[in-house]
Amino acid sequence: MSDPSQKKKTKDKVTGGVSKGMTKLEKVRKSVPLVGTTSSFSTKNSMKGLSKFITQVRDAATVEKEKKTVDNELANIRKNFIEDPKMKGYQKKKYVAKIIYIYMLGYDVNVGFLQAINLMTSTIFSEKQVGYLACGLLLNEEHEMIPLLIQALQDDLVSRSVHTQSLALALIANIGGTQMAEALYPGVAKLLLANTSTGVLKKKAALTLLRLHQKNSEFITPDPWADRIVKLLNSKNLAVVSSLMSFLIGIAKQDKEGYDVCIQKVLELLDKIAVKNEFILEYEYYSVANPWLQVKLLRFLSLFNNTILSSNTLAPRLREIQTLILRNLGKSSQIKTLSTNHKNAIHCVLFENIDLLIQLDHYNSTELSLETADLLTKFLVAKESNIKYLALEAMASLATRVAGTGSKVMDTLQGHINTVLGLLSDQDISIKRRALDLLYGVCDHKNCAHIVQELIKFLSQAQNNLFLMSTSTNSTSSQSFVEEIVLKIAMLSERYCESNKWYVDTMMQLIHWGGDSVPEEIWFRIVQIVTNNEDIQEYAAALAYKSLNEVKNRQAVLSNNFAAGQPLAPGQVAQDATQGKITIVSETLIRVGSYVLGEFGHLICDKPGMGAVDQYKAILAHYQFVSLPTRAILLSCLVKFMNLYPTELSAECENIFKAQSGSFDPEIQQRAVEYLNMKRLENAELLNAVLDVMPAYQSANTAQLGSSAKKMNPGEGFVPAQTSGVQQQNQGNYVATSVDIDRERMREEEEERIRRERAREVASKVGVESFGSAQNPNLAPRPQAGGEAGIEQQLSGILSGREEYIDQLYKALCVGPEGVLYEDENLQIGLKSEYLQGTGQIMIYYGNMSPNLITGFQSQFSANTSVMMQVQQLEGTIPPQAQVSQLIAVKAIEPFSDPIYLSLGYTASGRSHTFRIKFPLILLKFLEKIEGFGAEDYLKIWKEIPGQPFEQQVVLKPNREISVANLKAILSGMRLAVIEGMDPNPHNLVVAGSIVLGEKRLVVLLRLEVNLEANMIRLTVRSTDGHLSTAVKNLLGTQLA
Repeated sequence: MSDPSQKKKTKDKVTGGVSKGMTKLEKVRKSVPLVGTTSSFSTKNSMKGLSKFITQVRDAATVEKEKKTVDNELANIRKNFIEDPKMKGYQKKKYVAKIIYIYMLGYDVNVGFLQAINLMTSTIFSEKQVGYLACGLLLNEEHEMIPLLIQALQDDLVSRSVHTQSLALALIANIGGTQMAEALYPGVAKLLLANTSTGVLKKKAALTLLRLHQKNSEFITPDPWADRIVKLLNSKNLAVVSSLMSFLIGIAKQDKEGYDVCIQKVLELLDKIAVKNEFILEYEYYSVANPWLQVKLLRFLSLFNNTILSSNTLAPRLREIQTLILRNLGKSSQIKTLSTNHKNAIHCVLFENIDLLIQLDHYNSTELSLETADLLTKFLVAKESNIKYLALEAMASLATRVAGTGSKVMDTLQGHINTVLGLLSDQDISIKRRALDLLYGVCDHKNCAHIVQELIKFLSQAQNNLFLMSTSTNSTSSQSFVEEIVLKIAMLSERYCESNKWYVDTMMQLIHWGGDSVPEEIWFRIVQIVTNNEDIQEYAAALAYKSLNEVKNRQAVLSNNFAAGQPLAPGQVAQDATQGKITIVSETLIRVGSYVLGEFGHLICDKPGMGAVDQYKAILAHYQFVSLPTRAILLSCLVKFMNLYPTELSAECENIFKAQSGSFDPEIQQRAVEYLNMKRLENAELLNAVLDVMPAYQSANTAQLGSSAKKMNPGEGFVPAQTSGVQQQNQGNYVATSVDIDRERMREEEEERIRRERAREVASKVGVESFGSAQNPNLAPRPQAGGEAGIEQQLSGILSGREEYIDQLYKALCVGPEGVLYEDENLQIGLKSEYLQGTGQIMIYYGNMSPNLITGFQSQFSANTSVMMQVQQLEGTIPPQAQVSQLIAVKAIEPFSDPIYLSLGYTASGRSHTFRIKFPLILLKFLEKIEGFGAEDYLKIWKEIPGQPFEQQVVLKPNREISVANLKAILSGMRLAVIEGMDPNPHNLVVAGSIVLGEKRLVVLLRLEVNLEANMIRLTVRSTDGHLSTAVKNLLGTQLA
């Protein structure tokens, strides 16, 4: 037996030895700097100057002291760099490290760039590290030092050191840019393809190529690269394969043509990993085989869904793989004891697989689609918000795919409507939005009434909650969600309308609870439907009266506030002191009710409690609480009452018009004066001509709730038309089919103009002057002595020798928002303009330059059916040395290239002047930039647009010397975006913009090829509308010539 004491000695000896060894190791650790500390730049020198500088900055008590310390240090660094051009590497490293720290503090740095590049070329790795770090932080792709940087990078790419090559690849990917792509692409590609490159280098090279491809896609084409990538995907290193898949997805997203040869290999990899489980164990993450690579493989296959479906071999094989993934991971996802990371690993692959299943729809495989739908419905009750969000999004996509096919999948989705309705009350706003999208997708004729009623019920609760949380940070997002609900209810109600009566009931409820979230287009639709259907006019009038009375009773408790000088804000939510409820005072409801009563109130005046006086009181009770635009509508209703009930209401209405004729608002004042003058004329024929019932609206076949429907498709370049499902209930009557609201409003204005013309004709017959109007169509000045010859002589006298100057002013305003349009010894015309989403506002200023009064001033614009114009009426006189303004609202309806002319006439110093000038309202004014539109988007749309007439081209030879800077300034003035770095020729310009015409948003793409030597420009225009391309080509060519 061994001696126990001997064992103890041995144990003590071993312990002592270990203890001594640990002491030495600790000493070594203390001498080696930790990563992330200031001493990590060198293992021999700790750069005490850098540490001291950092301490001084941290010890600064105020911002001013810190800035002074930084400025002094930068001055010292600049001085040393100048005085010692042969500075040692260590000193350069120390100063450049200080510059990096200063830059990280947020200060501007304009020194040390050349020294940082010199450090990159150092043979000492610690110095090279600092140089690379500085260049990566301080330089960008447009920096003037990029050529020097490229030379250093080219040398390091061919270095024998893997670390040096890795630094070079990281910097190339960090800065990128066209210059680097042109110069360094071959070297990076060589590292990726070389058999001698390590796995780390191949990974970095693949990701670097992806970065360069995003900056300039011309270097990577499918001809050589498709086959190369297939070979590289055979690598046993799954990290390299993962990087290659990122590279492959990036280039295929931009242009997938030619890369379909990779599908077979990608399928093999997916089968190998997901089905056969042939992978290295270190790539297993929570029992899921390489989930990141599986996601990339599935995402690549989703880019080629059409190719896969057309193949008799690829589609069946992919269906088998996806079925196994769905069943295996779907079963695992239902285990409740899984950790969060384990669930994430399962769900990332599962939902990517489901998205691909929905896209491919495997020959309408009912069994597989039903399995998918059943699995998704189980996730609706998940505790994790992310899982519910993904499930709702996938279900909405699936509902869109199977809608109208009679598939049992839709029955499965519709069976969970109540669960989805419950998710509308979720605290997460993104869950609410996706639940609303799903309800919109599963709605049909069978369940529309139930869904709409539940949405209105939720809307009432949401508005009350919105009032209670109006001071919280979530009120803005909640208000936006309420607006979405309102639009969805309106579109569903119109699409699946049961009857006109049901539609009117539903819309009145929507307006009641929607408040100011209800857009104008919705109440326009109610008015159109009621006007065109005689069978519901009486019912609508009774409903409108009832609604106005209810709101009147609620507002009664607020009259004290109004009497105290605190009128209720439009759409305000008020607390009813008597019932303890929150109620909504909706101006939209008041507008609808007053309009319907004004037109059809006579149909219910014989009913008890709904007589003429009762209707008058219901209307008048709201006047003090509403905004000015609503008051204008109420006045129009009252003038209808005055005509319909002369005995009961004539005196009351006249008193109101007298009181409002002195209103500070010009619209209210004008209406009151006009209506009062109409009453004083005491001419029944005139009143009946002006106040006749609105005629029926013309039918339309497309369903668009005006521009508000664009909220349903944020970020979309084109707004798709919605198809209405409403059918006619009465033969020959127009029912709830949809209408392009802007065109209808234009038609209404035209009818109003004709009605006013009829009134003037009647007034002239009875010997009275016509009352004022919002827009006088008779704008041509009356001829003075001398007849037409005298007019021509005056015109030539004014404009003689000034055509060129006036044309220059016109061209300047075609690309600028404001300026002078015309001037002579009597008159100066200036304007300011603003355009947004197909509409514009132009303020014209007419200045009297003479010491005499200008009288009889009139203006008239030439007719153009492609542009809707609303012109403010002019007073007719301009005092000496004063100016008057005229507001014009415009809206583009369709492409146009013909100029619009402004005709003017006035009398000054006893002489009459008439002339006509071109008005700077051209199609190019409605163009605007597309936010977030990059090179990838441009190339995708450019390739999708076919040739003529959608592509138009013209060669221009300007009279003046071409300047690229001037061209950019002109395009910028037209609110077009120049996409930099797309064309290898720096003189060529690639330009993109969009334009709203009517209710359509169209993309316009331009390419200007500039030949400075020949002083010529080749302009190419592409859009999805041939007329638009032609108009833009003609107008832009005129501006550039």
